[in-house]
Amino acid sequence: TAGLLALFALGGCASGGATNDPAAAALLADNSPVNGTQATLVIKGMSCPLCANNIDTQLRRLSGVTDVQIDMSTGFVTVDLLAGSAPSKSALAKAVANTGFTLVEIRTQ
Repeated sequence: TAGLLALFALGGCASGGATNDPAAAALLADNSPVNGTQATLVIKGMSCPLCANNIDTQLRRLSGVTDVQIDMSTGFVTVDLLAGSAPSKSALAKAVANTGFTLVEIRTQ
């Protein structure tokens, strides 16, 4: 199993991938900040621990993100945001895109 794990780690996960979703394109272009102190990100195709770890790492690098919780079964990622310093919708979408996945919706509380 160690060899399979190494192959998986080197090859990555094939479940993600970019889409031509108009909502995703709109998020990539939206430089407005996310409102509130928490948001749920709906990510298309995330289904493995390596993918989730990559998304977690990218989101935690963003200024204004204080915590990340990932539910692989739903594809939802909850991010806690610093009040008054939340990242833009575009920054969140680009961080997700950097992992090979697509952010299709941001739900704020």
